[in-house]
Amino acid sequence: MVVKSYFVLVCVYFSVQLVFAVSGSILQQQFVKTYIRPTSSCVEVANRTPSFVHCSASCLKNHKDNVVFSRHAVSTRCVCCRPLLTGLHYFDTEWITYKQGGANIVYCPTGYIGVNSSTVRTCLRLELMTKQYDEAATSCQSDGGDLIRIDSAEKYAIFQQFITNYVPPAVAEIWIQGFRDSNEIWRFHDGTVMQEHCPLETINYPGQIRIRFTIAQNRCYDHEPTFFYNSVCEI
Repeated sequence: MVVKSYFVLVCVYFSVQLVFAVSGSILQQQFVKTYIRPTSSCVEVANRTPSFVHCSASCLKNHKDNVVFSRHAVSTRCVCCRPLLTGLHYFDTEWITYKQGGANIVYCPTGYIGVNSSTVRTCLRLELMTKQYDEAATSCQSDGGDLIRIDSAEKYAIFQQFITNYVPPAVAEIWIQGFRDSNEIWRFHDGTVMQEHCPLETINYPGQIRIRFTIAQNRCYDHEPTFFYNSVCEI
């Protein structure tokens, strides 16, 4: 009787191990190791996890949008992150991180806010100091980005969402990316022709060769680059 019970326990043990091995193999196929370190926007779901498989399973159970899973090699803590990473990086190098294969991960540096739609993810920052157009663009580029580029209806919707949620009422005019070339064609900084996703009203006076967004009218206008306005950077 004792032998039989022992045999049953052994079978149960190996069955459980096999389940974990198979599930672990499946999970490992879904995720790829990445250099990304978790940030303060990630959520800790467990302070001890026996393996990466348990960590990733906990993250998926916690929220279906969790696509980055990180487990601390020493403490075995487990944190879960969504596609938009914001805030400060964890500086501890013992974090081992995986992401879902094919997941588009966007990290927003400090000072930038992650905004997204179903198809677009980006990071935006309002520059509260008013600047001339070229200075505003240079400030954004020094972060590794540029003035916001409204190149789709989705990006325009995200921009409006950002204004509603994060731009104070005192801000009236915002520099956005766009210039008129010598052939009277509106372009982005990389030379791509600018489509009119932001409703554009032009006066076409000489020197009105840059784009500003007026919040009260909810429209884009041409303007001289030497005027001082706030701006929105994108990275």
